[in-house]
Amino acid sequence: MKKHTVILIIFFNLIFSALKGQDIHFSQFYAAPLMLNPALTGQFPGDYRAGIQYRDQYRSIPVPYQTFEGFFDTRLPFGSMKQQFSAGLWILNDQAGDGNLSSNKTFATFSFNQNLGNGFWAGVGIGAGFIQKKLDYSALVFDDQWTQSGFDPGVSTAEPAGQQPLKYPDMQAGILISYEADKDRVFYGGISLNHLLKPKESFISSGNRLDFRWTVNAGGHFLINDFLAIDPALIYMNQDKASEWIIGANAAYLPANLPVESLILGLWGRASGDIISSVGADYHRVRLLISYDLNISSLKTVSQYRGGTEMSLLYTWKRKHPPLQEIIVPCIRF
Repeated sequence: MKKHTVILIIFFNLIFSALKGQDIHFSQFYAAPLMLNPALTGQFPGDYRAGIQYRDQYRSIPVPYQTFEGFFDTRLPFGSMKQQFSAGLWILNDQAGDGNLSSNKTFATFSFNQNLGNGFWAGVGIGAGFIQKKLDYSALVFDDQWTQSGFDPGVSTAEPAGQQPLKYPDMQAGILISYEADKDRVFYGGISLNHLLKPKESFISSGNRLDFRWTVNAGGHFLINDFLAIDPALIYMNQDKASEWIIGANAAYLPANLPVESLILGLWGRASGDIISSVGADYHRVRLLISYDLNISSLKTVSQYRGGTEMSLLYTWKRKHPPLQEIIVPCIRF
């Protein structure tokens, strides 16, 4: 067991050092809109929005990955009937592996949306923030700690700890097009680019830079009848030589005789080999969603079919005293 743990530590740290994998992301990508695309800032029915999200991944390995994300955004009380300004903030904390690789991100986002007429809106967004990463070297083991009598954690290693913690600024940008055919049919699509500054990210080398990450997202909201609404969505991400897509939909049943406003069931698929199911409910502007990743890829032998569990909580509300001139934009629902 100890040997397997050491192999896993070395494997995951090699991945991090090479930086060939993708950034941290969620199966419920639609529940982290500001992280997904800064142009989505302010795109919701209401004046204020706050959300939190938690992911617990790879319970089959000795130390699972745990990720927390939270955000807040608001429509700013100025503009015109054809223009909307919004601002937001998102934070993320991720704990990975036996070496306690921790990542902390804090970003402020801003967006501007313009009414193009005939139900079309176009928006741009930008985000700027600060990232900090730290690795607990005391939790790792190295080959020079093995002695003739076996492994001795008290033996000092000659491996360099490097720069601790790692700190750097970064930026993101995105565009968004939305179309409201009527109040029951909304379409949207966007493209975002992360790591605009291509920051250096390495504990032991100054020449290793993060690659751009492109993200394409699209979806819609369709009220089928008085009792059923469907929210399909997709995401495609590409960073260096790694890519991923997720596609699926959440269906909301709108009961007439239950205390909740809607009951939600969803089914999604990930190209790498995950089936993602989701369940949740809407109640007085609060949405709770829980999803589970069933891993059926080539990793299923190690993961034992267990991918990750996610939970998201979203709350939207309006100002007590609405502005004199209310701006109406397509309601992109997450």
